[in-house]
Amino acid sequence: MSRREQPPVTDDEVRREAPSKSALKREHEALQDLARRTLEAAPGRIDRLSLDETLAQAIRDGRRIPASSARARHIRYLGKLLAADPAGAACLDRALGEDGAAHAQEVAQLHRVEQWRERLLAEGDAALAALVAEHPAIDARALRDLLRQAHKDAGTPRQVGTVRRLFRLLRAGLAGEGG
Repeated sequence: MSRREQPPVTDDEVRREAPSKSALKREHEALQDLARRTLEAAPGRIDRLSLDETLAQAIRDGRRIPASSARARHIRYLGKLLAADPAGAACLDRALGEDGAAHAQEVAQLHRVEQWRERLLAEGDAALAALVAEHPAIDARALRDLLRQAHKDAGTPRQVGTVRRLFRLLRAGLAGEGG
């Protein structure tokens, strides 16, 4: 079929093929958000990635710009560079996603430690027995000594230091087992 014999393209077909203005806007905003997260991320993590030199230099330049309208312009510029380099954008998104997952895991671990500390302070030896049953490698004697010291120091300024030492000991003990 020659070009003249093909049926004319209707407006509906053109609209279906091209992404909508809203979809383009969402994509552009997502790239700008990726650029913002990239500038806020740890420099060592981003510098190790194999990125296009123009993009890498723009990221280094962006880190030196303080929070202002100039930084907002630079984030838009980075978004444009990321749109032009989909492989670099995917690489950055993957790296930042891994960092986010690691951070969430650390936060969850700290919450578990805080919960155990609060439970130990509230329930005493019963909670300590449950903790040792769940985590046999933890130093029960040191925990018991710190618990007694915390109860003895209750209501005094020394209690804060004792509770901090209890937290550190719990964090080390629970992290040593990976749970």
